[in-house]
Amino acid sequence: MTNFKISKTDFLNKFYEAEVAYMKEDYSKAVSLLRPLVEAGYADAQYNLGVLYDNGRGVAQDYKEAVRLYKLASDQGNASAQFNLGVLYGNGRGVTQDYKEAVRLYKLASDQGNASAQFNLGAMYFNGDGVPKSYKKAAVFFSQMANLSLEAA
Repeated sequence: MTNFKISKTDFLNKFYEAEVAYMKEDYSKAVSLLRPLVEAGYADAQYNLGVLYDNGRGVAQDYKEAVRLYKLASDQGNASAQFNLGVLYGNGRGVTQDYKEAVRLYKLASDQGNASAQFNLGAMYFNGDGVPKSYKKAAVFFSQMANLSLEAA
């Protein structure tokens, strides 16, 4: 379990400020607000800062740093981080391309109901990337994704 160095209330306030800065496209401010939250061990902050590094917003684009941050959040069960980390492994950005690791991460995110991960798992099975090709399994994941999308609508 993570030993947080700031209170949950302080986290929520700073996290909200970072979200507002991001929406206003003040990415540098978002980065500066997220850094102490990342160091304090908050998975959502680790994920969000990872997104900023992944996309080069407020910082120079750095896939290796995005991978590091996504791993921190992923290890705490953050499904969005698991999905994004899977994408980086699938594309070989910041890490050596590894379809099997991408599949493992997509499965973790999919098990938490991440529709994008379910779609990517379907594609991995459809193409046989990191798993044996299986149209049947691909259809299962595509169907799960479609059901989630319909429920959200």
